Order: sequence, then structure tokens, then C-alpha cells
Amino acid sequence: MITKSTWLLLATVGVCALSAPASLEAVTNDPSPLRINDTGEEIHERAAQAVLQGRLFEALRGFDEVLANNPTNAAAYYNRGNVRYLRKEFEQAVNDFTFALKYRPGFAAATMNRGVALSNLNRLDEAIVDLNKAAELDPANPDVFFNRLIVHVKRDSMDEALADYDRMVRLDGPGLNIPEARTRLKALLGRVDEMAVVGRERNRRIVAEIDHARTVEQVLEFTERTCIRHGDDTSALTTLAEADGWSSATETQLKQGSTPTVKLTAGWTLTNRLGSIAVIQSRSLRYPNQIACSITARLGDAHWFDDFATLFTSKFDSPPSGHQRI
Repeated sequence: MITKSTWLLLATVGVCALSAPASLEAVTNDPSPLRINDTGEEIHERAAQAVLQGRLFEALRGFDEVLANNPTNAAAYYNRGNVRYLRKEFEQAVNDFTFALKYRPGFAAATMNRGVALSNLNRLDEAIVDLNKAAELDPANPDVFFNRLIVHVKRDSMDEALADYDRMVRLDGPGLNIPEARTRLKALLGRVDEMAVVGRERNRRIVAEIDHARTVEQVLEFTERTCIRHGDDTSALTTLAEADGWSSATETQLKQGSTPTVKLTAGWTLTNRLGSIAVIQSRSLRYPNQIACSITARLGDAHWFDDFATLFTSKFDSPPSGHQRI
């Protein structure tokens, strides 16, 4: 069963030494920290905090000051490039990522984000070169393949895009059945064909469906691996959930959500790019041997709920009557 309440939209992106809101394509997480010149460390930190608070102009001036004092600082170029990307100054972002790569060759995140900025400039041949290189430098990063599949979609290379979707899903959830995940995605992409949209609008919708499918697959894989596969072993479920970053529901919350016929026995919550999601385990008081798993989600768009319901039904063969909008 999957239910939906009011909508909430959340989106974040991780960048070197800071995190900031970003658009669909600006996703990166470079694992190795960069050295920041000691004389500019405090300025750099203030600029990073400014990005977190959405004060992009202030952040830009801060990184400018760091680079005025240390013009070979790859971290500052990289972070300034991300700020310029957020300001939709894509040409300048490309220049900053290029300087970051000049002073730190093999910087995977800068390579990927330069490819993303080039994609936004519709310089697709250059973008694919960077994203191919990023895939070599950081082959365990699913976001590289997500960003590359966007370029494949723009180039109308759907076979390559779907191949990158498979790679991305495999990295997102090692336990996922890739052919089944591909089949579920195609069900969503079929809607785009039914709309008969063309050009940029068609590309935008395809990328949106892929992004939704990716995020939903992660939640469904978690649901199957915990609530469904492990049944009523609540202790084991909680250990798995917390290892994946989910928060466990309190006894008070479970009691408040229970009814005279259904007792909530466990629950876990997570916030991701779709919104806020809760996986709930319950037991029928009339039939104590029956354990049910349900998902409640606060999503950013009604269409996202439809995607969630479609994929949930496909994976678990759940009847449509189990899908509920509140």
C-alpha cells in the first residue's frame, strides 16, 4: 500500500567543502578534501556558509577574494564554479572548472560538473567527453552516470541513456534486479510517448521520469530488503534502516498511528529529492499473522506520486486500490 499526504519539495547537492540547493543536473560528491590556503581558509568557510544560506553573490565575492590571494587554489575555483552554475552563469562555470582541473589534474567532480555546465550550454560533444572521463575517474559514483544519461537523452541516444540508467541503479542499490528496474522505467517513459511532446520538452520529461524512477527504486529496494524480506524481525529491520540513513519512528508515533484494528509495529522515515517518505510496518489485530508494509510520502508534485504508485504496483504486484491520495 502507498499513501500520499500534502506535498513537500526538497532538493540538495553536495559540493567540495559545502552543500547547496541545485538543479537536477548539478549533482556531485567528491570524496577527497582539497587543501585550502591557510590565509584564505576563514574567507573560504564564510563563502561556503553563504552558499548554504542561498547568498550566492556574497559567496561569489568570497571565493573571488580567496583566489585573489591564492590564484592556484583548485578548491576555490571548483566551489566558485558551482556558485556560478547555480547563478546559471554556465560559461563562467566552465572556466572555473577548467582552472580547477588545471591546478588539480584528475579532479573527478570538477570534470563531471564541467560536463554538466557544457550540457546546459548545449555543447553536447564536449559534455560527453568530460562525462566519459569522469566515469573513468570515479566509476563508483552513480551521479556521473545520471548526468551522462541526460546528455545521451539530449543527443537522442536512448540506448546509451538506458545503459547508464542500469549502471546508476546498480550503484544506487546493489540488490536491485536491473532488468526489472529497466522494465519499470519503460512503463514511465511510455507516458512521455503518449503525450506526443517533442524537442526540449520531450527531453525534459524523459529526464524527469528517469530521476523519479531512480529515487523511487531506492525506496522500493529498501522496503523489500527490510519490511518485506525480514517480516516482523523489528530489531534487524531497525539496524538495516539506520545503516541506510533512515530514522526510526518512536513508540509514541506508532501508538498514535494505530487503530482499533491495525497496530503499527515499526516505521522509518527518510528525506530525499522526492520529498519526505515513511515506510510503515503494521499488524492486523483481527488476523495477527498478517503483517503489512506501506509507504506514506510527502512529494513535491502530484505526478511524482503517480510515478511512485506505478513503480510500487509493478514491483510488488500491489492492487491499485491500495494507492490512496489524501
